[in-house]
Amino acid sequence: MIERALRKLVSALIELWDRPLLGSRRVGAELASPSPVGKRADSRIVVLVAVCLALLAAAGSYVRSSMFAPVLYMAYGYGTDDRTGPRTHNLLFDGDVPQYTAIMTQRGHSHHGVYSNRHPLVSLYLFPPAKILRFFGLSPPESVHVTMAMTCGVWTILMFSLLVVWGCRLVDAAVFTVLALISASSMVWHPVPESYPIGSATIIAALILTLWPRNASPLIRYTAAAAVSLSMTLTNAIVGLIAGARGLATRDLWIAGTSAWFIVCMLWVLQKWAFPVVEFFLPPREVNAMWFSLTPNRIAQVLQVMLSHSIVMPEFGVMSGSERIPPSTAVRMMTVQKSLLGTGGLWGLIATFAWIGLVGLGVWAACSIRCALSTLCLLVGGTLMAFYLVWGTETFLFSLHMVPFLIVLTAGVTFTRWRPLSLALAIVVIVLGGANNWGQFQKAVAITHEIDAFARTFPAE
Repeated sequence: MIERALRKLVSALIELWDRPLLGSRRVGAELASPSPVGKRADSRIVVLVAVCLALLAAAGSYVRSSMFAPVLYMAYGYGTDDRTGPRTHNLLFDGDVPQYTAIMTQRGHSHHGVYSNRHPLVSLYLFPPAKILRFFGLSPPESVHVTMAMTCGVWTILMFSLLVVWGCRLVDAAVFTVLALISASSMVWHPVPESYPIGSATIIAALILTLWPRNASPLIRYTAAAAVSLSMTLTNAIVGLIAGARGLATRDLWIAGTSAWFIVCMLWVLQKWAFPVVEFFLPPREVNAMWFSLTPNRIAQVLQVMLSHSIVMPEFGVMSGSERIPPSTAVRMMTVQKSLLGTGGLWGLIATFAWIGLVGLGVWAACSIRCALSTLCLLVGGTLMAFYLVWGTETFLFSLHMVPFLIVLTAGVTFTRWRPLSLALAIVVIVLGGANNWGQFQKAVAITHEIDAFARTFPAE
């Protein structure tokens, strides 16, 4: 009896390993017609795995956010100006953590106006969830931690769903979703209040809309994709625009683009009513100082940050704000802009080589199977990369926007005969890269506590 049960279990695992999630699949296709038989059971498994991954991701995000010293979330430490506290913004890889904390906790703060100029619906995305949590008794800091944990959970579901809708097997979708979660970008940015976790989620949502629901009108799907991608970050609008340009006729592309613009503008009007200090998102202000000349050194730095550091964190440095270009008033800043590949230690070096091999296979697979989604991710990712080559100081700040494209690119190898190798490399990156990233994250946490101790030396008001 036990032997029979074990045989059934092994057979089920083999079937799970080798079977697409929602029915039959064509190699390189976006998604074949689902099989009516077994779809219900498969859907239950998909939902169960997605929920488990989301809960684990949200719990991890909450734990990591609680590890940071309180000073990370404060603009002047425990004071109110330069006389009573140090400037602690830009501390975490140039992130604006105190500013977004203010957006999430103070409805009338001036930062709603400053950041809505570059992030069209930032106040609608960030303030209401935290406000609801405070209504149920959470303190402002706790509401921030829980909101970002929920964001991480939603991001995880979207990432897993994208791979499922694309046609990946259950094992493959789970492995590459975990790979996305242990990435350096995810480990650093999901726990803290910033625009990039939500911006990355809107990118994934837009990619999903290019594939699903397949029974909906392409015009509706691409309009929704354009609106979603525009809603959080102006530069992310190219996701919807490039996808629409590849999937729609010229006339329909104009309709989708103008409709998406109208939708976001109407939502901005709602945001303006709820948050009177917000500004319109065009033209963006305060961006001229962030342009850089295209030099070999700049190209090398941005490429290694976006293609490698975003997944496997190297040994990062710490500098004063005055060393930043343009200068910052922050007392300290963490940076990986000039860090070399694989400098986080032996595990990080091995994980970096495994990741580079996986990316190489991904590029080969994208060129071989000519899958629509892989091609789209190469186009959009390449366009964003070209923009970051000339704009932005600490490009690791934007790296979470690149992670979905890298995950899709590498997951595409599972559609080829090199699937076992790709999964083996992905597991190496998950285990060794995850351990490396956790070690570097703990060093970042230690630095925030050092700054916290320094902030407490300032005279009380």
